[in-house]
Amino acid sequence: MHARPAPEAAAPRRFRYWLDPLCWGGALLYLANRLIIKPFLLPHSSLIQGHFNDFLLVPVALPVFLYVYRILGLRRHNRPPDAREIAIHVVAWSIFFEVYSPLVFPRSVGDPWDAIAYAAGGLLAWSIWNGNFPLRIIRFSTSNAPSAQTARAAD
Repeated sequence: MHARPAPEAAAPRRFRYWLDPLCWGGALLYLANRLIIKPFLLPHSSLIQGHFNDFLLVPVALPVFLYVYRILGLRRHNRPPDAREIAIHVVAWSIFFEVYSPLVFPRSVGDPWDAIAYAAGGLLAWSIWNGNFPLRIIRFSTSNAPSAQTARAAD
């Protein structure tokens, strides 16, 4: 009789960088919001108008940055981004877009709510990439999903 390896012993999931479904899904949502939703919304819908695209920054941009780091040898593994990698980028992007850009670019405006949106998007992306998101529908790995027989046996 062969023993199954413990779940902890299983190989870590390989991160697909810019091919990651969350990256592509976020990019499609960004385009839909930018080209279809925003032009037709009333000006007082500030959540979608002002912060939805900021929320998508980490899920869309971080995989591309990490892919470049991997090519340059600055990232030595292909695991999903950890909390430290996400936090460093959220802080850097917040400083660049919300502090530096308004000083240099006349049309740029610093908004602390944008930095909060970056962090919230980063938290959601981390949860999905690392399998901690509570909804199994959104998980990209179905290996832990209960079978139909298991669900019937529980009834």
